[in-house]
Amino acid sequence: MAAGALLVGSAAVTSCGDDIPSDSYYTFTGEMLTGYLENPEHGCTEFAKIVERAGKSSLFSAYGKYTCLAPTDQAVANYLKAHGYSSIDQIPVEICDTIVSTAVFANNVFNVVDFSGVTSTSSPNMLNNYLQVESIPVVSEEGDTTNYTYKFNDSGAIILTQSNDSVENGIVHQVDEIIMASSGELPDVMKVNPNVGLYSLALEACGIDKKIRLLKDPSWDPELYREKEKLYHSDNHDNFCHVPEERRFGFTAFMVPDSVLEEKYGITTLEQLYEEAARRYPEDAARYSSTEQGMQDLENEKNPLYRLMAYHVLPFNTTLEMLTSICNCDYRYVNPTEWYRTLDEMATMKLELLKVRKKMVDEGVAVNDLFINRNMDEKTKPTQMQRGARVTKTVEGYKNNAANGRYYYIDDIVSFDEDTKAKVFNVRMRIDLYNLFPELFNNNIRKQDTWTYYATTDKTPGIPAENFIFPIGYLDNVDMNADGDFIYQGARNWYWSFQGDEFNLRSDNNSYDITFRLPTVPTGTYQIRLGFCLIPSRGIGQFYIDGKPQGIPLDMRSDDANWANRYGWKALNSYSAAQVEEKEAMKKNLHNQGWYHGAGGYYCMSGTGHPDTNGWQTKSDYYCNFYRTIRRVICSNMTLNEEEVHTMRIKSVLALGGAELMIDYIEIVPKSVYGIDTDGEGEDEY
Repeated sequence: MAAGALLVGSAAVTSCGDDIPSDSYYTFTGEMLTGYLENPEHGCTEFAKIVERAGKSSLFSAYGKYTCLAPTDQAVANYLKAHGYSSIDQIPVEICDTIVSTAVFANNVFNVVDFSGVTSTSSPNMLNNYLQVESIPVVSEEGDTTNYTYKFNDSGAIILTQSNDSVENGIVHQVDEIIMASSGELPDVMKVNPNVGLYSLALEACGIDKKIRLLKDPSWDPELYREKEKLYHSDNHDNFCHVPEERRFGFTAFMVPDSVLEEKYGITTLEQLYEEAARRYPEDAARYSSTEQGMQDLENEKNPLYRLMAYHVLPFNTTLEMLTSICNCDYRYVNPTEWYRTLDEMATMKLELLKVRKKMVDEGVAVNDLFINRNMDEKTKPTQMQRGARVTKTVEGYKNNAANGRYYYIDDIVSFDEDTKAKVFNVRMRIDLYNLFPELFNNNIRKQDTWTYYATTDKTPGIPAENFIFPIGYLDNVDMNADGDFIYQGARNWYWSFQGDEFNLRSDNNSYDITFRLPTVPTGTYQIRLGFCLIPSRGIGQFYIDGKPQGIPLDMRSDDANWANRYGWKALNSYSAAQVEEKEAMKKNLHNQGWYHGAGGYYCMSGTGHPDTNGWQTKSDYYCNFYRTIRRVICSNMTLNEEEVHTMRIKSVLALGGAELMIDYIEIVPKSVYGIDTDGEGEDEY
């Protein structure tokens, strides 16, 4: 854990409606959720019978944190009639469970206002699915919009006069229909929408539709690994770690509407789309003598159309809001940016959330727009600029979420072509380690909620245990020895961690050895760095790239201020505006020793303050002003080939007593960036 000296105690940064002022509630009933539903005064007794038939009455009578979208008695009556049931007793138990689990969120309390401005719920329901959210205007008799209510999965909508009912263990919003579960597989949901007919056809022609139908790994059995669940000592805290309950798969697809394809490219047929793909991937197209021959081999992963379509799909089931993280980010200076693997195994995608107004140098963009493969920084040379594709947050008129994923419109084709590689990837790529593992998104492990420390074994909903331990085989592209533990600690605003969360390597037997795949980057010469936090209780590890050791073992232990003195580290804010030369000399000296300051656009909390509306902490400090949050060069002048799989291996040198090695984020930096130190403009401090 990277929060040792902060000592925040039990103060928690909450999300959603976890800390809602009492005067914002419609009423406080003083009942548990089950009691509320069973009380005839509230008009939800028929739903209470469904809850009882599903076997969840006792669960909802216990303390916890629930949000319940409870259908009214009339809504249940309408459901029974529509499905031919004469009574609730005729509804199969498994369907009752689905109805209840769809309507209830555990561990989260959502006020009505928390559904404003979002396209999906920020957390999944008890089925582990996110609900699609649609804002519905409430119009007065005079035709004026007086308010908004919210509809879920194109079914039940909140009845505003019967919402925000606080119960002892959560909150209830009554809805006018039973909310239907996210159903179907992603290709089927997309195929219903004629606006993306050509992209749906292309996914099917390339055989990609078969690959994005996966739902769940039936062989995963968490009971085989229960002995790994225990309290692990991390720095000066104990945290209970769970093994994941499921191993689900998921996908997010970015679809270019037919109208955009025709307007921008004149594309109306599959053959024309192939020809556009061949233009973007000429080396792959050269395998074929003609378009006709290429069209006969579309399921080949080296086919240009296959590569183009696979690039539009991420193997992550998540919402737009979760694709980028603003945790610990001062977005007065930094646009939250992520780098993800795609279904094209040898290609990476950049996602950038626009927050910094001065970086919006092109017209027609706004704060909170999400772009794919964009490079429009004000300092970027005109020849290096690329607008990228804007993601549309809503798919009006059609359901866009399925049981195993969701899709969104984008306003241009995206690809991992030579132009994009030269313009978008010619920058420092800072990659939080969680981006490497789709399982964290697909199984609701990676969250943006921020909690206090939990050292409890209690699994009761409402007591979050946001720490997980991954058995061998759970994560794809990861190999590890049996003695090692690979642990994920969930996001906390006060952690000395990029985006609030971190991974730790530890072992009870003084021996861990892990290898994981690095993201694919364009062929070139790079420097690879590791971002982490120096803590006295850390360990020592040897790093390898592609199996070759890189330098001496990395010692993550610190001895307080002596570490900074030893390397000549000084906080960047310790220099005045007139001391530019002195500061640059100090940075260069540090770089020559293989160290970089922490990121200047991110902060950690140094007290119990909360983020203010400007996105920064009133009681905080930036990583560049705190010697513990440091970056270490793992290797320089390393040749990476985009046609090859590259790996990072970390092997314990000292792990006595469970001493951890922290893996927070990596940076992959092209030589055109890290090679500039004093001549020309080097890297920014953010």
